[in-house]
Order: sequence, then C-alpha cells, then structure tokens
Amino acid sequence: MRKPPKFVTVAMLIIAVLISTVGIAKAATETQKQAAIASGLAWLAAQQYGDGSFAAYSGYPIASTASALLSFEEQYYKQGNSWGSLNGGLGYGTVVTNAANYLLNNVSTASLAPANWWGFTGTYGDKTGAYWGYGEEAYQTGLALSAIARLTSGINGITPGTPVTTGPLSGQTYLNVIQRAVDQITWSQTGPDYAPYNGGWHYLINAPQLDADNSTAQWPVIGLTFAKPVPGVTVYSQTATELKKWVSYIQNTTINDGTLGSSGYMAPVGSYNNEAKTGGLLVEMQYAGGGGNQALALAYLNANWTNGASTWFGNFDQPYAMWSIYKGLQETIGLGDTTTITNLHSPAGIMDPGDTWNWWEDYCNSLVISQNGDGSWPGYWWYWGSDLSTAWNINILNATAVPPPHGTPEPATLSLLVAGLLGAGIVRRKVKG
Repeated sequence: MRKPPKFVTVAMLIIAVLISTVGIAKAATETQKQAAIASGLAWLAAQQYGDGSFAAYSGYPIASTASALLSFEEQYYKQGNSWGSLNGGLGYGTVVTNAANYLLNNVSTASLAPANWWGFTGTYGDKTGAYWGYGEEAYQTGLALSAIARLTSGINGITPGTPVTTGPLSGQTYLNVIQRAVDQITWSQTGPDYAPYNGGWHYLINAPQLDADNSTAQWPVIGLTFAKPVPGVTVYSQTATELKKWVSYIQNTTINDGTLGSSGYMAPVGSYNNEAKTGGLLVEMQYAGGGGNQALALAYLNANWTNGASTWFGNFDQPYAMWSIYKGLQETIGLGDTTTITNLHSPAGIMDPGDTWNWWEDYCNSLVISQNGDGSWPGYWWYWGSDLSTAWNINILNATAVPPPHGTPEPATLSLLVAGLLGAGIVRRKVKG
C-alpha cells in the first residue's frame, strides 16, 4: 500500500478547481500550463513510496522514479533554482532527495572487460561501468542517467563533485556515477561485426549485444545527451560515429508505403514503424550529427501528427510517443517552429499575446484538456501508468530543453575507486514499443 499523501494541500485543491471551472474555451494559456504543472507535481509527490520510488505498473520502478525525478528537477530550474510557491512554499526538495537516493541505492556495476569493438574498457582503471535495471536495462539506464545528470546542476546543492553517500557507489562522486553509466552505454553499443545492427543498442547493456532495435536505442542516446553537458564528463566520438550508421539503416528512406521517413524496429521497412520510434530517431540524428534523412522523418511526423493512441503506436494521448516525439522535435526544430509540422488540430481560440499556434502549443492544449481533476494524466496500456505519463507530460508543458543547460562548472575529483558488483545477464524480452 502507498503511504498516505503528504503533499495534497489546499493550494493543490484550488489549482484543480481552477482547471476544472475555467474550462478550455481557447488554446492553453501560460497560466493554465503552469497550473497543470503545479497540480501534476503535487499529485506525483503524493505517489512517492517510503523508499523514494514511484509506482511501476510495468514492473520497472527505476523508469517511473527517474521520470518523476526529472519532472521535479525541471520545474525547480525553470523557476530560477527555486520552488517558488509550490507545495505551500515548502517545495519538493525531500521528494527529489528520496528519489535520487532510490536510484543510487539501486545502481548496479559491471566489468567492462573484455574490450568492446574499438578497444574500450571504460574511463577508469578499474574497468567498471554502472547501469540500472534487470532486463530492458537500456531503457532504464537512459532514464536514470538523465535524471542523475540533471540533478548536478545545483538542486539541493548537488554538483558533479558532490560525494555520493548511499548505495553501491557510495564514496564516489556524482561525476563518477554519471561517467560510469556513460561508459556502460558506450561499451555495450553494438559494433561493426554485427552489421546492419551496428551503432544501436538492444535491451541489455551489461553484456555486448549482437543486434539492436530502435525502440531501445533512443534511450541510451537520451542518457548520453543529458550527461554530455555535465562538467567533467567524457563522451566518446566513436559512439556517435557508429550511431550514424544505425540511424541510416533503420530509417525507411526508399519505400513509399505510408511509412516513408519513419523508423522501424529492427528493420527499416515493415518492422513496427511508428511515430514514437521516429521521434527517437530524430534524437539519435542530433546526437550522431547526421545519418538518415531528417526531412523525411519530419514529413512522416507531420503526415501522422493528429493520430491518436493505439498500444505503442500513435501520437496524442500516447505518453511514450508524445515524450519521444517532443524530444526529437524540440532538439530538431525548436518549440517556436511553425512551418514544419503544419497538419495540426484546429486551435480552439486566441492564445496568450505573442504566442502562435504550432506543434508544441497543440501538445500543450491537448495536455491541459486531458489532465485528470486530481492532477494526474491517464496512463496508457500496460507499460505506461499514470506516474510515467504525468511525469513526461509535465516535462512537455515545461518546455524541457534537450540537451539541457548546466550550471556553473565546479572542479570535481575523478575517483578511481574499484567497484565490486558484476551485473548478471538477464534473458532478453522483446518489447516493440
């Protein structure tokens, strides 16, 4: 059973009433967006378990916790490194601390030997990497790395040089944890001996992979994208160079069957091609610095923009797809673009002065309308419960920047401590999201 909510305040109830009584007679205003964010964060905070985790309807509490943590972090930074009036002025510092500690308590380590396809055995002399999860580790590690990396911009006083005080890597710094996760992702990338899968990732990252899929590959890449701006972190050019080959392979650039420009799962055509993978493909293109055809990917998303949700397919009301597409479009064309995605829903009315109707406003309007009265958003299908959907939707409304900025660099010590745990192999389970 969940512990009783601690954060359901009078302010939250007022916000919920405001949203329900004002109605959405026009496109979502900034006031409505912020009210939706505040209400969503209050609901999320009330869902946190005593160990710092959040609900995992799909059985992956790492994913839910990391996604929730990122939503609190982004709001803190957007408010000028302040909680403002959130939670009655008390803020969510304790929520952030407990969520971060849950992730740190559940990190695993693995040997990065033997060397991978380009001779890499890690940044540190102990040849040890770090990852999260058991099964579908690439998903979970990408999400956890994003949240831990973002934490070091100064929230709760945490910087890259701050020592970790809990979990298997206690005594090392946040920088060490981030670097070890980067190293694990780097080491596990599929190499050229396994073309055409080279440059991608599959579910497991505690062992070298022999193939890849593009429901998975976007998540290690987004983790690297969040880690890269952290002062002191080293990312390796070989990863981006090889990723470019995967991007070029997995995109349908030849067959005009309605999926032209989209990303497939393990093959470019007839392989669960959909909008979510194509949003992830754009993220991969940005990180790799090329590969594939960006214009075709954007045209595919435009043609399918108004699609609703269907299992792991679709766009609107599919939280996994919307967060994936948001990341890709935010990085590629920006939040203000009005010329690329034009197949929009009709705006309901006049927006805030100076705003124009475009893809991001279409998303925001939809999210404000679909929010539940308690501040949450509906989950969808088995994998994406309300905790995940609420966290991701808050980040969309908050105009989360990918890649994120980082605070003023602070010198951090590069610890060379030897870690002891070797991650155990887990049987792969196919999920074609």
